[in-house]
Amino acid sequence: MIEPIIQLLRTLKLHGMAEALARQLTDPDIGALRFEERLSLLLEHESAERDNYRIANRLRVATLPQPATLEDFALGPLADQSKRDLLEILDDRYEKSATIITSQLEVKQWHAYLDDPTLADAILDRVVHNAYQLDLSGESIRKLKSLRAKNGKNGGVQPKGSASIAAPAAL
Repeated sequence: MIEPIIQLLRTLKLHGMAEALARQLTDPDIGALRFEERLSLLLEHESAERDNYRIANRLRVATLPQPATLEDFALGPLADQSKRDLLEILDDRYEKSATIITSQLEVKQWHAYLDDPTLADAILDRVVHNAYQLDLSGESIRKLKSLRAKNGKNGGVQPKGSASIAAPAAL
């Protein structure tokens, strides 16, 4: 008999009252309270639940976004759903927080890699136009570390390569 009432409270989004009513049913001493006192407990619990929800929501919104790193982008093919998910993630983060993308594939080849002109345009629009781009060339760090480990501390291996940084154009 009471379960439909609890379900109706949940349907009406009165989750705090539903939880408090369910809890009251397990309390053997609740019968000693008058109706008004029991109702007051239900309302207080609902009010506290709503306050907690508002505070949690404000904290979630107020939390500063953390940088995200997408490492080794374009190492293998992306499914269509993964491309859409990537667009959604980048769209949510656009101009709100840093997103670092590393790839062996040059940025100018990303459009072809994504193999869907509409999604590629949208993804690259959120990544390329407001980005700092670091282009690195030369031997891989892993290879250089391996050579140094084999040949002693310095090993006479001179790293060959270069780095360039391109800042976004002024708006």
